[in-house]
Amino acid sequence: MDSLRLCSVIRSRMYGKLLFLVLLACVYGVFLPGMAQSAFPTYTIIDLGALGGEDSESQAAALNDLGVVVGWSGTATGDIHAFRYENGMMTDLGVLSGGTNSYATGINHTGQIVGKSYTTSSGLLHAFLYQNEVMTDLGVLPGGDFSYATGINNAGEIVGKANTVSGSRAFLYSNGNMTNIGLPPDPLPSTLPPGATWVWMTSEAAAISPLGHIVGSAIFLYNQPPTIANFQCSKAFTYPIEGTLYAFSPHPQDGAAYDAFATAINATDQIVGYAFFTNPFLGPAHAFLRQSDGELYDLGTLGGDRSFAYGINASGQIVGKARKASGVDAAFVYAQGVMMELATRITGSSPFASLESALAISDSGSIVGSGMTHDGIRHAFLALPSPPPPVQGGLTLLLLSE
Repeated sequence: MDSLRLCSVIRSRMYGKLLFLVLLACVYGVFLPGMAQSAFPTYTIIDLGALGGEDSESQAAALNDLGVVVGWSGTATGDIHAFRYENGMMTDLGVLSGGTNSYATGINHTGQIVGKSYTTSSGLLHAFLYQNEVMTDLGVLPGGDFSYATGINNAGEIVGKANTVSGSRAFLYSNGNMTNIGLPPDPLPSTLPPGATWVWMTSEAAAISPLGHIVGSAIFLYNQPPTIANFQCSKAFTYPIEGTLYAFSPHPQDGAAYDAFATAINATDQIVGYAFFTNPFLGPAHAFLRQSDGELYDLGTLGGDRSFAYGINASGQIVGKARKASGVDAAFVYAQGVMMELATRITGSSPFASLESALAISDSGSIVGSGMTHDGIRHAFLALPSPPPPVQGGLTLLLLSE
């Protein structure tokens, strides 16, 4: 066989193999979607217990990539205390001076923990930072008497909410200073229906990204005579991604009608939360994903009428809770464009009868939240992703077999 003919035969066989692989990929990826779904993460789950014993309740709120979990738990005395869970042990973080209850809401890579604690029996909350086994009061904004922290990034920047003489405001705490980041700008009158007014009232920061970008929500009073009077509405906001406190919600052309609350943000400025996509002023809410280009996506539900997203990691995996067709709320994980009930992805035996809500997901894919044990007690959980299955080499061998 001459060299030209030999080359032609080899090319023909290679093209045939490549065409076969393309067709095989179509069969597995399109015609057999159940097999594609098998790549969805699975998890093993751990009951974190409670400070006061198995009959006390607990809730996990956040975790870092080292697997350290924080939240709050009932104690043996009946109080609620912030906890840290590490290496299989739950540690009581205590309270600020004069307080009884405390709640941990965030932790960063270095182990700095933030949250809120009552400082006196009068019921005043103050934001705290816990580091080096010491809980420190972060104080309040000028003119205010309460504060609480909701998140912290790896740079040690803290966000939350504190009151002022003009109402509650989102804050940024950095380098020992608590700064009021204010309210979004008022909407232009031309963007509102004739005669309508819109007055911002309060704001609250929910999370801060590794880049220092903040998300949260702001409340305003909306009036549209003669049918709507002093109706409280909410918009999600970003700061300072847009250069100011920028409010957003579904269907912005419809003004106040669609509420939105932002709850978390990742390093690429993907934002999650929940919002009204239909039924103005009434909802119900659906979990959303806002991409860095500003596009807002409804993530759907688990068959019911509502859902809420609370956490997102660097890979874009999202967690929260959603209502099922049965009317029961369940923790969900959203990945690969699909929302799935977390309980259905648990391998092995589970100490939980149900998983109610997932509040945070780490960049490594671990998830925390709360569920009901088989004894009917609400406990914090940690769900650890299982290692991915090994990649099969059969297709490569097929291509190289001749």
